Amino acid sequence: MWTWLGSMQSKKFIVAIVAAIGIVLNDVFGKPVGEETIYAALGILGAYIVGQGIADHGAQGAANAAERSVGKGIVIAAAVRSALGGEDVKPTADEKKELVE
Repeated sequence: MWTWLGSMQSKKFIVAIVAAIGIVLNDVFGKPVGEETIYAALGILGAYIVGQGIADHGAQGAANAAERSVGKGIVIAAAVRSALGGEDVKPTADEKKELVE
């Protein structure tokens, strides 16, 4: 769930704030850094923010995939247990609890 506090703690937000403060300070001090340098730095920071967003999205996708594979693993374990011991293929109560969590 999205919250302001969560946004203020993200790396992307902090980088964006630092970039904005840098631009403002550059104007306040009479532009000691040239525009081309500012644009180059903004390009690098923008690329970092986009890359971090992609990494965050990938991490969430990996977490979702791991969650799905745990459920499949439990079903496979129940099937193997059934094949080895002749028990019912249905997952145990503990395995069902893990699927829900």
